[in-house]
Amino acid sequence: MTKKDFIILFIKLSGLYLFIQTFFYVLPQSYSFIALSPRVDKGDIYYIFLFFIISILLLYLIIRYAHILVNLFKLDKHFDSDNIDVNRITKTDIMQYAIMIIGGMLFVNSFVNLEHQVLLYYQNKAMGMLDKFSNIRLVLPVLNITIGYLLLTNYDLIAKKISPKD
Repeated sequence: MTKKDFIILFIKLSGLYLFIQTFFYVLPQSYSFIALSPRVDKGDIYYIFLFFIISILLLYLIIRYAHILVNLFKLDKHFDSDNIDVNRITKTDIMQYAIMIIGGMLFVNSFVNLEHQVLLYYQNKAMGMLDKFSNIRLVLPVLNITIGYLLLTNYDLIAKKISPKD
């Protein structure tokens, strides 16, 4: 297995995880809002439906075109060799894989949280229940997504800085 294949597999599995989270976390929460809220108009339902369709479409594109993401962000670069050879894995290689996995999971989990917070924001706005922390709840997932993205794109530099010498 090449390192590019490993990264593509990780992206596809992360996209599948997000797809499942969207169906079992965001969709039921949106349905309960529509079903139980006394002040829901057609505009709110339209925004929720549109947001859900865009999310599903984006996740489909991530799963279908993971190889384009790898090429676009050059995630397969900065490795010493192209193949994963278990006998020659160094501490730096292990750190690179760990940083990529941590960054990827932070990115994926924060994306689901951001999706949830955006829906809550619009639901609370529709019901007139916005509080002073509503914007902060939107900023924190964006910050986590940014940190996850930076970990994913700079894993080699970070691994070289923090890994012990071989």
